[in-house]
Amino acid sequence: MEEIELYTGSLLVIIGLSHILLKKEWSELFKDLQGKSYAAAIIGLITMLSGLFIILFHNVWHWDLSLVTTLVGWFWFIKSLKYMLIPNSYKYSYDEDKSPRAFLFIGVFMALTGGIIVIGYYL
Repeated sequence: MEEIELYTGSLLVIIGLSHILLKKEWSELFKDLQGKSYAAAIIGLITMLSGLFIILFHNVWHWDLSLVTTLVGWFWFIKSLKYMLIPNSYKYSYDEDKSPRAFLFIGVFMALTGGIIVIGYYL
């Protein structure tokens, strides 16, 4: 089960750093996707794969660092269900701010969260 924590933390660090380093490209990607009818299905499917994997193999509800991994898995799974079952919800989720600055903020949050999970794995 602990390997799932390392997987989740590593994934968050990698995606977070990508958001930080390529914030303009991420912003353009989501702006382009928003106009596509299939955008919710693509984002939902990608998110569901990781979310479902985490909750199937790491559904741990203890008050320690492992809870963060469980919460990330459930967040991704619920988000993916919302996008796949209510496709228009994707458009509203990304209407507010798709600027590179928003992706920088999200990237920092993801990288820090993932870093804490990875460090916790090795402690």
